[in-house]
Amino acid sequence: DSRIERISQSIASLDGVFDAKRKVLDNRIQGLLSDVAKIEEQMRLEAARREQKAREQFFRTEYFERQGQETKAGRLQEVPEKEKKNKE
Repeated sequence: DSRIERISQSIASLDGVFDAKRKVLDNRIQGLLSDVAKIEEQMRLEAARREQKAREQFFRTEYFERQGQETKAGRLQEVPEKEKKNKE
């Protein structure tokens, strides 16, 4: 009986050690998952920032600079008020 009791106590103490280790491991995993979520969010924000930068670069270089080249007459120029009145 005493031997069974010692074995039961040993098993109970091992269970306690395993439970404590499991809790430490679970906490560590939760911390890592939290870090992964933060990194994913930073990556998403960085991708959005790069996309916005590329869009701005496109409008600076492609759209606005080439807009005048799309017409055969060249860049559009505003007609002064004096010339507008003469044409009417």
